[in-house]
Amino acid sequence: MTEHLTKIGFIGLGSMGLALALRLEQSGKFRVVGYDRDQDRMKRLAATEGRFELASSIDIAANDSRCVMTCLPSAEAVHEVYCGPGGLADRLIPGQTTIDFSTVPPELAVETGKRVAAAGGAHFEMPVVGSIRDAAEGKLHMLLSATDVAQKDDLPDLIAEVVSLLASAFTIAGPPGAASRFKIIQNGLGLVQLNAIAEAIGICEASGLSSKAFVDFVSAAPGMANTPLFRNTAPLMIAPAGEELTARLAIAAKDSHLYNIIAKQSGARSNFSSLSSALFAEAEASGLSNADFTQVCRLFSVGRH
Repeated sequence: MTEHLTKIGFIGLGSMGLALALRLEQSGKFRVVGYDRDQDRMKRLAATEGRFELASSIDIAANDSRCVMTCLPSAEAVHEVYCGPGGLADRLIPGQTTIDFSTVPPELAVETGKRVAAAGGAHFEMPVVGSIRDAAEGKLHMLLSATDVAQKDDLPDLIAEVVSLLASAFTIAGPPGAASRFKIIQNGLGLVQLNAIAEAIGICEASGLSSKAFVDFVSAAPGMANTPLFRNTAPLMIAPAGEELTARLAIAAKDSHLYNIIAKQSGARSNFSSLSSALFAEAEASGLSNADFTQVCRLFSVGRH
């Protein structure tokens, strides 16, 4: 029987959203009712047993939910779901809570929070850092921004429960918009480093060196280039393309673009953000949107053109 459990409406059932929703459902503490605008995805989920309830609309997912959670792929999707005609901001009842796990521009995060507050609800901006496996195992690092939340003790019980189930660590980033800025800057930094790794491998190949020997050397040596990012991504760059999909290149391109925007808005010198964004845009234009994000290496690697 699940009627006594707190109902969670979960909107956005892509790879990360699905992992988060499953983790909450399988905890036995929540009754998750999920919805995704992609009807093909909904049909595939409906054919899979042992997951959670599916709703035929956002209305049904949100109705009577103590909390409505979203994990969406783009700023446009977040704006439509929250602030568009008939969006969540128009459907919420006073006292409902919303949580957005998406990576969005900070201005949109602030606007979303204001629209939810105007409806009598409370909004929590909670972008996540980590892999799909981390989400499934409750090992994400979660960022958090919300009005009147400055420390852990300020978290409502429901939010504290969700954080404890999904994350092994979390950071209260500051006022609304701060969590989104932290997440975008962190992603942007990582993607700049990813392009540098791809460039180094390309230089090795163009110099007639073995890329595998180079990757093995860096991964074993105590040099400054031996980082977790290098060890996790460089082997995928030299492996046959398509063997593993860790994150879609289109998502990396979006995040790199957001980083470039924030960098320019800050007024700080930002040479690398512009270059990284341009490289991912070039990779998308080359037809790599649905490839793994490590395949940006094809722009550098003479053996992959």
